[in-house]
Amino acid sequence: MVRFRGTAITIAACAAWAMALIPGALEAGEGDAKPATEAKTADADVRKAVDDYLKTKGVGDTKDAVTVGTGKMKIGALLQIWYSYNENDNKTTRGQPNEGNDNDSFRIRRAEIKLSGEITPEVKWTVMIDPARSLATTDTAASSVMQDAYIELGFIKYHTIWIGQGKRPIGREGNWSSGRLPLPERAMLSRDPSNGDTRDLGIKIVGEYKDTPADWFTWQLGFFQGAGWLGQAHQNRPDDNDDKDILSRLVVRLFGKQGALFRDGRAGDFEIGFSRLDGKQGERRRRVTATATTFGIYEDTWHYAMGFDLEYRYKFKESGELWLAGEYFECSNRPAYNTAGLSAATLASIRFQPDQRVNQNGWYALIAYKLGGTGVKELDNKIEWVYRYERWDNIIRPGLFPNTDLRRGHFDVFKTEVHTAGINYYIKGHNAKIQLAYDFVNDPNGTRKTDRHGFREARNDVCRLNVQITF
Repeated sequence: MVRFRGTAITIAACAAWAMALIPGALEAGEGDAKPATEAKTADADVRKAVDDYLKTKGVGDTKDAVTVGTGKMKIGALLQIWYSYNENDNKTTRGQPNEGNDNDSFRIRRAEIKLSGEITPEVKWTVMIDPARSLATTDTAASSVMQDAYIELGFIKYHTIWIGQGKRPIGREGNWSSGRLPLPERAMLSRDPSNGDTRDLGIKIVGEYKDTPADWFTWQLGFFQGAGWLGQAHQNRPDDNDDKDILSRLVVRLFGKQGALFRDGRAGDFEIGFSRLDGKQGERRRRVTATATTFGIYEDTWHYAMGFDLEYRYKFKESGELWLAGEYFECSNRPAYNTAGLSAATLASIRFQPDQRVNQNGWYALIAYKLGGTGVKELDNKIEWVYRYERWDNIIRPGLFPNTDLRRGHFDVFKTEVHTAGINYYIKGHNAKIQLAYDFVNDPNGTRKTDRHGFREARNDVCRLNVQITF
């Protein structure tokens, strides 16, 4: 019965369309064709009539890409195919064999399929998978194809309650859409699991005050599981304790249409952001090992992250667009010791390492210029040059090598610096583009301290070609 009803509606719609077009076709056949503007008007009238008819039968209008049982749905996708050339050193920074990991290779970087929609204007949903993740890592949770799965509730004016799995409200570049990145890969700090380009299960509230005097700022406050250890992805994991990470983010727009100043656009668009995370990882009072020199002696580990970021865009009237962005980020993990049951010798050895923190911090600065004003259709708004400098201090920890130096307050620092130069060609904006970028990598910094601990400068420059389509 349902099939017959749907078939009848379709036949009726086609018949209505044909009946409306046949008179025009006959008149045109007699050599009395209507002007183009009248034809367009007639076609629009026909479409409206068909849409009105279908709506009376409970069917969505003909402009909908997908018809669903309740509400609306949209389908999107992002496909990125890489070719990477790696400078072949065959050894890591510690001198270990690396033959299997530094090969030149093609790669399906992303193959995201996204479904989103709304049940009512106040109830929206999103589900996204990425089959390419199953090829990328040995971390079972991180390699799961499930990316986003969340519901948004908009019953409170100017506020949205978000619950499910998705990106956490921290950092700038990490929260940019992967299809709109200025370079094929994000900066090192944005790829850190503590920062924005990581997903987690939780709940957050977003305040955004469009069309009000307070539209120049937005804020987010969230509670997320934060499962896993330092360096592990958080997504698709059951929580491993009762504590939740608390995340907050504030963005202030200074210049631009929604800026606190210069809303006429003459100063460009400028905004700054601040993010903060506090939480614990692991179960309380559970000792992993009695070896005091081993990092993570207890699973109960306090951690925090904090960052500042900014972004500025200026569009010249006839000569292209300038884009500046930068971000500073730091994170820290520290075991929360429970000394019950430890021997006197173990307690004494712990005192030689009074602060077991593992800190990481870094920053990047990016500048991009999109060509314009040449008068050449194939070049204007098609070519973009990008340069980014980034530094990431991988580990700052006292007594990382206790057999070498147990002095109180001594820190070991290992930094990586990368200069990236790239060029983008926009075939049709971000929907179809080609990116080419070269990373000049310098790690570690080559000081006597790092040399003493057996680190070496690895030749690990990378050139990446990204061919992308998204819709």
